[in-house]
Amino acid sequence: MDITKAQFADFNNTAGKTTFSYAELLAQLLADLGSVGQIGIGAAVNQGAAGQSIPNAVATPVDFTAGGGATVHYDDAGFFVSPDSFVIPLLDPPIQRVIVAIGVFWFSGAGTFRRLRTEFNGAGPTTNNLMQQNDVVPVAAIQTAMAVECLPIPVVAGDTFTFGVTHNDGGALFINETAASILVVQ
Repeated sequence: MDITKAQFADFNNTAGKTTFSYAELLAQLLADLGSVGQIGIGAAVNQGAAGQSIPNAVATPVDFTAGGGATVHYDDAGFFVSPDSFVIPLLDPPIQRVIVAIGVFWFSGAGTFRRLRTEFNGAGPTTNNLMQQNDVVPVAAIQTAMAVECLPIPVVAGDTFTFGVTHNDGGALFINETAASILVVQ
């Protein structure tokens, strides 16, 4: 199957092109990726190798292109919108639920907290939504790894995910090896 022929609802469907179901696209993607494992339609992106400087006590969006560009492992339908956003694309049938995951590796530092949060359509965690926030207490001079994974989230085309980080080290800190993914779970 040539998945480059797939036509989605946000593109003009040219005569003679074939439309594939999610199941067909997923089967082809898994075949193309070989032994990578079970993944869904979606995107997986790593941050640039040099990392990103995060100022003290300022909520900062994660920029996946910081330090030389993002590494996109797969992005089946244009989920990743550089440098810091993932957008749910308009597909037919429409995407209804996704699982969003991110992991951040902080370089060593002091302070009393490191924060990682998932933001949905510009809003962070609240009492009544499924977004998550993770705080850790760092130990001086020890690098800190954090991860947030959300439960399946109902979405519509155009919904946006970004990820924010904050710390109170007293000076700028670097994050590196940050990775995020969005998986469709219809």
